[in-house]
Amino acid sequence: MNFGTRIILDLIGIKALGFTVDEYLTLIKAYYREGGIDVDYTGRPQVLKTLEERMFIKNTADGPVLREKGWAVFEDRSTDKFDTFFNLFPKKVPTDKGDMRQTIPPGEDHKQSLRRLWIIITNNDDELQSEIIKKLELDISSKEARGELMYLPNMSKWLAGRYWERVETAEYHHKTIN
Repeated sequence: MNFGTRIILDLIGIKALGFTVDEYLTLIKAYYREGGIDVDYTGRPQVLKTLEERMFIKNTADGPVLREKGWAVFEDRSTDKFDTFFNLFPKKVPTDKGDMRQTIPPGEDHKQSLRRLWIIITNNDDELQSEIIKKLELDISSKEARGELMYLPNMSKWLAGRYWERVETAEYHHKTIN
């Protein structure tokens, strides 16, 4: 008796990637089909149309075929450094009134939306992720040294506003002074 292959889905991860379950299953079918494995799942026509419009698949007479953007969904994300970034970023910073303010609302939903923002911004570029983390470390340490940690924006604003591009490295700062 053949029970087939079981696929365990991470629903939060699928949502964080910006897909519905139907969209993700359609991508999985196309992914396995490329490897010669038939997945018994038929995507709804609207889902196929949406994925084609978003450039993840190309609809053919033989079924959906992954485009480059579709393949990227299944690339190895083991080099992703989001957790390092997330754990490094201060969750609370002092205010000018002496109390503390949060830089990220508590809860997994907020962490997942930040992870999605991270994926969109970094596109799994290892060098960019390393640069962002290095610049975050510099930003935190320089603000702490100057007593200006209160001016650190919330995490989503820091990422979306590309604040790492505003952080000067010590070498750069040294060159501009001398």
